[in-house]
Amino acid sequence: MAAPRNPPPVFESEYTLPDTETPLPNFRTPTENYLALGLYAAALVSAVLAVHYYRSRRAVFLLAVGSVVVFGFVLQGCPCPVGSLQNTIPVFFESIGTGVEWIWNTLRGIPTEQDSQTVPPGATLSGTTISGTTGLISVTAVLLFSLPLLVALFYGRVFCGAVCPLGAVQELVAIKPLRLPAWIDDGLGTLRFVFLGLGVLFAQVGLWFLICRFDPFVGLFRMSGFFSILVFGFAILLLGLIVARPFCRFLCPYGALLGLCGSLAAKKVSVTPGECSKCRLCEEICPVNAIRPPTTDPTPEERFIGPLRLLILFLAAPLIVVALTGIAARLLPGPLASMHPDVRLAERVLAEDSRLVDTTGYFAETKAFQITGQTNESLYRRAESVYGRMRHAAVFFGAWCGIVFAVKLISLGMRRRRTDYRVDPGRCVACGRCFWYCPNQKEKRVLLDVR
Repeated sequence: MAAPRNPPPVFESEYTLPDTETPLPNFRTPTENYLALGLYAAALVSAVLAVHYYRSRRAVFLLAVGSVVVFGFVLQGCPCPVGSLQNTIPVFFESIGTGVEWIWNTLRGIPTEQDSQTVPPGATLSGTTISGTTGLISVTAVLLFSLPLLVALFYGRVFCGAVCPLGAVQELVAIKPLRLPAWIDDGLGTLRFVFLGLGVLFAQVGLWFLICRFDPFVGLFRMSGFFSILVFGFAILLLGLIVARPFCRFLCPYGALLGLCGSLAAKKVSVTPGECSKCRLCEEICPVNAIRPPTTDPTPEERFIGPLRLLILFLAAPLIVVALTGIAARLLPGPLASMHPDVRLAERVLAEDSRLVDTTGYFAETKAFQITGQTNESLYRRAESVYGRMRHAAVFFGAWCGIVFAVKLISLGMRRRRTDYRVDPGRCVACGRCFWYCPNQKEKRVLLDVR
């Protein structure tokens, strides 16, 4: 499909141009991927032991240092569970969609090309890859994506605390962070769910891997990258000196999923191994506002206003979803479609057909397209198909954002009873700082006080 932009030079001597060689992509071998998976699994086991068995801030901190060295600078940030999200979720949705379609057609008695199969058509396993119509995905990417989530369902967000290289490097620079007001923390915390929706949308419709492209620290780990991304990464680190883990708390899409799984954890992180003495040290030292204080009995006015406020929020939730869905469906399809290469090429070919530019082949891309022998009509049909996909994707993204904001408002309107200081498992990143300061903790404080 590719063609040279300019004709080759004509030499007066007998010199001939060598054949063009395309370098192979810099993919890791399956053995290297499985080795990385094994290292992540070993680090997760170590994090579980450090947080739930030894309850040691020192061990968590040292494990974070090791994760930055191994997963960051040695493996250069790839593969990692955060980026594998973009590989896995599109294939997951494809499997669900094609499976539902197969079941529906089977119940209606509609013959399909898949009638000879005994399983619904979706993602299929072959060797070390899983294939679907959206492309190939390695088994290690699926395992890397799912393993920290499974661990979070049992032991909380121990992956965030000391295993994830993106979180670990922020943990190392959070020397004496400030505590943000709850309303700022809650408001900015919803952005990671929005970024999650954008990352899935871009991967599903065939645009960039948005999460990897805006990874703030992979350029630091590889000592190279776009200047703007390097500046973004250093800005996050500088901000992390005073605001603990800003990327984890406000932007990380994988952290959003881990927070949901951590809320359902079978064994949640606890501040104290024994009875809480209500000294408030943990509340003051927690940098991510994950320590919830005991609640007081509501006043008669609060008993009346609380249920009424919650009822209003429940009634407003569908309106929020519908409003954001409509806004996204109206504003997003055009800008999203213009990012797709087929649409950009179709716009330039149309500009030449409409005589908006002087000569045919004015753009280098259109000149290469003409050499392929394809018709303009086939290109326009592809561009129209892309625009249709973007329109559907924008609707789903708007609905997702509406659900996120509606659920957040409802959760803020709910009142929960607590008799002592409790850890919010959705926010807690298992950094172990509260272990160090709890007076009931039996850890021997031999090393320097690591805040």
